[in-house]
Amino acid sequence: MGPTLGAILPFAEYLAQNRRKRPSSVIWRWSDLEEAIARARHGERGTIALADPNSADPATIAPGLSAAVQIVKHGDRTAPHAHSFWHLYFVHSGSGLVLVDEDATGTPIGAGDCVFIPAWSSHAFANAGREPLVLFALQNLPLMAGIGSLARKEADGSVAVVYAG
Repeated sequence: MGPTLGAILPFAEYLAQNRRKRPSSVIWRWSDLEEAIARARHGERGTIALADPNSADPATIAPGLSAAVQIVKHGDRTAPHAHSFWHLYFVHSGSGLVLVDEDATGTPIGAGDCVFIPAWSSHAFANAGREPLVLFALQNLPLMAGIGSLARKEADGSVAVVYAG
């Protein structure tokens, strides 16, 4: 399949098509989050994601930015992985270890800590405590998806660009 013919727009229409609604303030109540977390399947890389119901971009909290909650259960450890987007983790509760790149022993983390994981840094979490390790993650995943650069490193070391379908 070859390229399709492109559209040509008058400049005023181009500008009009790129206007967006002014974002509104959004609040997520902890009681609602707790209930959603209790019902959700705890996947290795995330449990729930926050979204602005008024946003033109799905599953975002601001343009190009998403937020997710990840639960690592007592005694569990996530598999190391890397991808084209960064994370800023906030440890809500629990304790454990964060393992970044070649660090095999890990760095202790606990409630109140913040951890930045740059794009393409291999990372994993281990729960060394007695309660679930609850992590909030801000990430630029929607931005990378929007520009066609959402990619992940596969177990065999190859890099796969992620597209819908």
